[in-house]
Amino acid sequence: MGNDLKASVLHLYKEHYLCNKKWCSYKRNPDKYRTTVSLTSLSLRQKLAEIVGEYTSGDNIEKIAPCASTKEVECFHSMLANKAPKAKHLCSSTSLECRVDCTVAQKNISYGYISQVYEECGISPGKINEKLSEKLAVKRKLKMITRIQQKINGENYVENRL
Repeated sequence: MGNDLKASVLHLYKEHYLCNKKWCSYKRNPDKYRTTVSLTSLSLRQKLAEIVGEYTSGDNIEKIAPCASTKEVECFHSMLANKAPKAKHLCSSTSLECRVDCTVAQKNISYGYISQVYEECGISPGKINEKLSEKLAVKRKLKMITRIQQKINGENYVENRL
């Protein structure tokens, strides 16, 4: 992963010697390759290499390696799409930042994040909100248990949506 991150900077400057065939079209077929982005600024290149170097040095790459799981990323994107649909132009408002924050909280601490936010603001979360959070958390756990059981039994997980 660290090599791919380093290669991505070089890739932007038409240098493909570190690129991986999995993601670099030039490596797969140099004759048909068309450059989509071609940067020339040396100062930008140095700055990009510096930033990427921070992430790929020492223990940092080990910290970000778990984020490479496609399932987790796709799950997060799905959650974010529910809270901030692309059809609504939210990128120019502070609403998007709030929605992304809520998605991160939901991913990290489940549905109980709403009650926690209320409590930190000194507001009562309310019984209905707490019951809904518990219900959604239980539903999520049951879904996870079902997936694990089916994985153990060698079955494919199919979600029932009625």
